[in-house]
Amino acid sequence: MSEPELNPFASPGSFVTPLPEDELVQPLWPLQATAEATIEDIREQDRGKIYNFRHRIIINVIGLTPALLFFGGLGLMAVGGWQLPENPLEDRWDSAWSLPLLGIGAIAAVAGGILSTFYQLLPEDLYTYGRVRRNFALRPEAIVLAQDDHRFIGITPREKWKVIELDTASDVGLLKLDKAERSIRIEGDYHRYIIPVDALLDCEEECFYHPIDKTTQHWLIRLVFNTKSGPAELLFGMSQISLGEPRWNKRRQQLAAAFVQRILALRQSS
Repeated sequence: MSEPELNPFASPGSFVTPLPEDELVQPLWPLQATAEATIEDIREQDRGKIYNFRHRIIINVIGLTPALLFFGGLGLMAVGGWQLPENPLEDRWDSAWSLPLLGIGAIAAVAGGILSTFYQLLPEDLYTYGRVRRNFALRPEAIVLAQDDHRFIGITPREKWKVIELDTASDVGLLKLDKAERSIRIEGDYHRYIIPVDALLDCEEECFYHPIDKTTQHWLIRLVFNTKSGPAELLFGMSQISLGEPRWNKRRQQLAAAFVQRILALRQSS
């Protein structure tokens, strides 16, 4: 099957991938889907207010924070070490500012190293999450709000992992597992999803790599669900919005797998 041609000017809301019948593995479930998922456009006056081109530029700048801390810290340490006198106790004037530079530089370098290793997306995710919470609170028809038990997610179509862009995600939103309605509800910047668990055809975690980074594993949750126009695929990842959520490859897989199990448990409940 040939690859679809990518349009760099396409709307970032184009993220649901229809699946041809020959790409479906049968049977995906012991039971056939008995419901249909619905996908709605966010009303025009609210749509795209968060995850637009301007926002992508901003989060790319914010994403440089770990590197700036690390290399800035090394620079401060170099300046402090260069000016440090041979005998700091005797030359207290030079020591009064060279020693703090060494200390501040060391702290900044360590902080930058930790952020780069375990919290790569934390600064930009925190910024985006704050905007999402404020914006969604103004939507009277929103199906997921910040006060709900939710997850902050980024939605990334499969084809976005094959190209280099400002950001891999096409949309961001809040996801809620609604136990009462037995559904997955997603309020996005561009689209709104209501996916009954009985509409699911497949649910699993899947690993992706960025085109210029083949070491960092990005574990996404893959949903295949029934719609009026046939099976569709949705890929989303859990965003990082807390210092209590350090991430490395194995941990990303564990988090994705755990959430998949929560969805499967809801699917199997009566």
